[in-house]
Amino acid sequence: MNKLNNLLEQSKKLENKYYNSYLYYSKLNNLLIIPSIFLTSIASIFSFLSTSTMIDKRDQNFYLLIVAIITATSSLMQTLSGSCKYSVKKDQFNQAANDFNSLVDKISFEILEENEQDFINSVEDEIKRIKENCKYLP
Repeated sequence: MNKLNNLLEQSKKLENKYYNSYLYYSKLNNLLIIPSIFLTSIASIFSFLSTSTMIDKRDQNFYLLIVAIITATSSLMQTLSGSCKYSVKKDQFNQAANDFNSLVDKISFEILEENEQDFINSVEDEIKRIKENCKYLP
């Protein structure tokens, strides 16, 4: 019984560690993706204005310059996001946290009613599997 309680506490700590990693990479991902979406939208508006006949030719050239700068900045942010793989890391840590949450539930049920043989070894194998599926360290 004491081994199961220790295993439960360890699994809760791992769940918390992976969940915090998920939150961290989610924030980093949002720091690059949300401004990039906003910048792309602004570039679209300025692009439309640069072709409008309501705007004089001199201002149209200014809008084209703004579109080029904004588009370059947005592309840079998207490239950084893709190369850093924050969204992939976020998804893997979220999956690992969910898997550890399921494992915590399984251990809690086993503490209430011990009915599985070799339960501790199967939980250890499950912990190894979860860690192997998440290629990144928290």
